[in-house]
Amino acid sequence: MNLEDIKKLKVATEKLTKWETTGQAFGHFENIKSKPKGDNIYEFFCCMKIIKDLQKNYNIELIPTSKGEYIFPESPAQKNGWAYFTIEPKNKTLNSYQICFGTNIKLSSSPKTTCAPDISFQGINSGNNPDENDVELIMDAKFKKNRDTKFSITTIREFATMIIDLKTDKALLTDIQFNDFKNMKSNCLISNGQVIDKHEQYCKNKNILQVGSFVYDNTKYDVIG
Repeated sequence: MNLEDIKKLKVATEKLTKWETTGQAFGHFENIKSKPKGDNIYEFFCCMKIIKDLQKNYNIELIPTSKGEYIFPESPAQKNGWAYFTIEPKNKTLNSYQICFGTNIKLSSSPKTTCAPDISFQGINSGNNPDENDVELIMDAKFKKNRDTKFSITTIREFATMIIDLKTDKALLTDIQFNDFKNMKSNCLISNGQVIDKHEQYCKNKNILQVGSFVYDNTKYDVIG
């Protein structure tokens, strides 16, 4: 994926985040206008695609920072001081959740150690200093400059460790209701690159889904695990 492709990804992400009133995009694009960063933009793109898909079954609210800003971190950060989403189900029998982007989540057994999945579904009452007891499901986005690049076993194992640390191995059993992305209801590694078939059983054992070819210019994507 060359610089022109990254710019197109940025435009596609901005279209997902337009305010209805002003037509301007919200998020963290101010710092990456001149030299788009593929990793940051792709991670945010994936989050916005997930939010858009959930709109079918949930009322979604964007919670601003204490300063009234709708800004998200470009790298792992404390939850306090950054915007996040809440989703309230239109079917009142389901649970509500928070969806956070790049939030540091501490481990109660090792409080100075944190994990920061790109996307975390947290309980609706999760506070500003969440630990693994607040997390239900996690997703991580992996941007590839070459779309033919496959997931590595190193990446998969690192994500498996995060699942263990955050105790989200039962993510598949949550009542989160996706629309078009029903087959992504689990802990997902998402990439614009390719899945790697030979590690499918390992992913099944570790409660991981590999999601490949998840891109702005194609509605089809691959899921294994």
